Amino acid sequence: MPLDIAIVGAGRVGTALGVLLAESGHRVVAASGRSGSRARVDRFLPGLPFLSHAEAAASASAVIIGVPDDSIAAVCEEIAGSLHAEQTVAHLSGSASLQTLAAARRTGTRTLSMHPLQTFPGVVQAIERLPGSGIAITAEDEETYALGERLAKDAGGRPFRLSDEQKPLYHAAAVFCSNYLAAVESIAEQLFHAAGLDNPVPLFAPLARATLDNVLDLGPSAALTGPAARGDAGTVQRNLEALREQAPWALPAYVALAHVAAEMAQGGADRVEVTSKVERLRELCDETRATGERVGFVPTMGALHEGHLSLIRRARDEAALVVLSVFVNPLQFGPEEDYRHYPRDLAADSDLAEKVGVDVIFAPDDGEMYEKGKPGVTVDPGPLGEVLEGASRPGHFRGVCTIVAKLFNMVGPCRAYFGEKDFQQLVIVRTMVRNLDFPVEIEECPIVREPDGVAMSSRNAYLSSEERRAATCLYRALIRAAEVVAHGERNANVVKAEMAKVIGAEPLARIDYVSVVDEERGFAEAERIRERSRALVAARLGTTRLIDNMRLPRP
Repeated sequence: MPLDIAIVGAGRVGTALGVLLAESGHRVVAASGRSGSRARVDRFLPGLPFLSHAEAAASASAVIIGVPDDSIAAVCEEIAGSLHAEQTVAHLSGSASLQTLAAARRTGTRTLSMHPLQTFPGVVQAIERLPGSGIAITAEDEETYALGERLAKDAGGRPFRLSDEQKPLYHAAAVFCSNYLAAVESIAEQLFHAAGLDNPVPLFAPLARATLDNVLDLGPSAALTGPAARGDAGTVQRNLEALREQAPWALPAYVALAHVAAEMAQGGADRVEVTSKVERLRELCDETRATGERVGFVPTMGALHEGHLSLIRRARDEAALVVLSVFVNPLQFGPEEDYRHYPRDLAADSDLAEKVGVDVIFAPDDGEMYEKGKPGVTVDPGPLGEVLEGASRPGHFRGVCTIVAKLFNMVGPCRAYFGEKDFQQLVIVRTMVRNLDFPVEIEECPIVREPDGVAMSSRNAYLSSEERRAATCLYRALIRAAEVVAHGERNANVVKAEMAKVIGAEPLARIDYVSVVDEERGFAEAERIRERSRALVAARLGTTRLIDNMRLPRP
């Protein structure tokens, strides 16, 4: 049965999909977007009504959102009031989670994503290239997967299934296949120009095409040639010297790719070194900085999950050397907490770390970190360490600051990655770095959630099946807070009361705290909702204590 389809945000891909789906017998009933979208629609789908996002969504049985990734959630919120349970909403992002469609899901609609594994500089090319291209389908149930696969086939594509949690890694691979391949060729073009070639692209085009043909025919490792494959260190050194003198801007890319090529030639590109010794850790970090490259550092207590892996992937994108620490720090556990039972599996952590590109795992024992047991000198987290998590877990942040300070001193100048889930910890660590002048950049990374919204945490493994189901109450409480603020509520006490109602309605949950803080006023408890207000919650489910937080909409 044909579907009535609306293209919300008629970009290149959305417009091309509309054309192809219309040709296959579906009814494209409306489109929306900016002025550029209107021009595309007028050219390629003449006569199609061009409406507001909400009006377009209301007119269709299937809504395809084709806006930029960072706008998907906001557009979905905008159209949510026009949706109903019989509709389907899809976005076209290769990296964005289905969670970006949460506003649609709350109305009962089915949600999925469809990402063409192809590059489209324009609508004409998209119409030509979509047929025969792979299209990644991500959905939450079999019926919705089937619908996505049907739409992909109707557009001429070759659908394949992709899990929501693997989308960022999948998209990173796609970026290497296309965007970064173009970036490498741009570097080559500029270097050829610098070497005296006036019009280098036609000259190196046969080389580039032959290399890509070899990769596709033989595989990347078999296609590798050049000094790395031959072990020709002299040629590499001459290349480096020339780049330092004439094109230093290209040196970091050359060094990074030379490392990858050398590892490929040795038969394994993802080997990770595991060390328990501070001296070795410092040696590896110093070697990297000596070449002018950045060290990326991800401190953890192990029991890695997708939240940790997202930090590692971010570090991998930004640093030449990625260091992961795995140490269950006794100083940050209270006497009644789960230090002895905290999950420890270095072998499993190492396997996961290797797959996402960690170079060095620092996994010390207690004696390496605290030579004489508990240290005589610790780091005071300041007043912020005494409220919320600090009040519920006395001494916790003193333990956190002490171990993080030690690790920063061991790793040295670096860029360190912390997740927003432990937001109070993030703020305290950032303050410590600023006040104590650590040569460390702190990078804030978004919370990674399960499909039902629960923030990923190593402690989720403690939950029974019933407790795990009940754990959604924390996320639902935060969503409720965001909703009441979005509808105009500015009194923070009212927002906290709404959160408490949601958690209090779950029989298995016991509230520890609900809070709204003002990030711009030193994390002070807020009275009114301001530009950077954040809701935080903590609750116990059985013996397990969980925390979560969310930035509230701007008033």
